[in-house]
Amino acid sequence: MSGIDSLMMEKISSKKTISRIGWALVALMFFSQIGAVIVAAICKKLVPTLTGTSIYNFIVSMFPIYCIGLPIFILIIRKVPKESTNEKSKLTIIQFIKFLLISFATMYVFNMLGLSINFVISIIKGSNVVNPLANLLNKVNIFETIFFVGILAPIMEEIIFRKILLSRLRKFGDFISIFFSALAFGMFHGNLSQFFYAFALGCIFAYIVVKTGTIKYTILLHMIINLFGSVIALQVAKMQNIFLTTIFGIFIFIITITGIILFILNVNKVNLRNDSINITKREQFGLMFKNSGMIVYSISFIVLVIIVILAK
Repeated sequence: MSGIDSLMMEKISSKKTISRIGWALVALMFFSQIGAVIVAAICKKLVPTLTGTSIYNFIVSMFPIYCIGLPIFILIIRKVPKESTNEKSKLTIIQFIKFLLISFATMYVFNMLGLSINFVISIIKGSNVVNPLANLLNKVNIFETIFFVGILAPIMEEIIFRKILLSRLRKFGDFISIFFSALAFGMFHGNLSQFFYAFALGCIFAYIVVKTGTIKYTILLHMIINLFGSVIALQVAKMQNIFLTTIFGIFIFIITITGIILFILNVNKVNLRNDSINITKREQFGLMFKNSGMIVYSISFIVLVIIVILAK
């Protein structure tokens, strides 16, 4: 077999692998959504008194993901061979703080992007665009938020997207594994309110995992960011104290500017490993998206976004 034939066979094999990963993501998204409907129906039928409680909202939103969607996702993706990340290396406290500040800046900048796009859509629509996360947090108490959003979600999401998924993408090089896993993470949220900052943070978290070979740092970063945004910021807003809100706003502004500066100063230090097959950037994007699995996953994301936009 000639070198050209060998490269062509490898491209076809790679496309099938990405497609299978795409179908695994479709299953994760589909069975999580369907599972939520089923779990809600079971709760209303067997334990109707639970329906009006705050814990019910977390059970319906998270149980189907981790107990229905995730097992099916693993069943499909397990046949895709894993490739180990780089040898484990440690982040110093200074490095961790830098990544934390950059992550905070990324979250707020891209959150503003999401809010701006939703604002434009709301003008066209004639009413506000629903933020599913904000709606959920308004229905639950602080202790449930701390456990489910601040602790459980970061652990499970890092395992799914930065461990299980990323390890299946490592053979394609740093660029595809980072970009693809981050995009899959952002799309899984199924709404524009979270998509942009989830994708951006996914890029940072995936880069950290690729360079350190462990998800322990990203789990901690994820926890801090979720607790800050979903617990601390929310509690400050609920207090409706002008002085406290002003101080908090100044603090957010300072860490955002600091994070942006740190990103600019350190972006030239980013070093990505080439992929195992010699293809151009255009061919890399074709590999990621020109396959049945990712086409259906992308369509599923678009459908969820439209449903959220049209919701009243």
